Amino acid sequence: MQKAKDRVEETCAPCALRDRCQSHCGCRHVALTGELGLINQALCEIEESFILAADEVARVLTAERCPAFIDAYYRRQHRPAAGSTLTSLRKAGGGPATG
Repeated sequence: MQKAKDRVEETCAPCALRDRCQSHCGCRHVALTGELGLINQALCEIEESFILAADEVARVLTAERCPAFIDAYYRRQHRPAAGSTLTSLRKAGGGPATG
């Protein structure tokens, strides 16, 4: 499993959207390619589409000064979403927590 994880990191490292992408999900790998740790073009396109759509929604809601959106994303202190440990560890250069 560690080798599969390393393969994802190597494959995705040069991507500008890497820190916003959910390509680390093993279930998606298996569903799209039949193999854990294998990233294909379809997964990249799906993730890019989600990110671009989220950016557009954020742009519109910010332009409209939507109070609920601004409150949730700009006025409250940031708390990582559940499951974001992998992204935090990746940014810090660490591995999975043990214990």
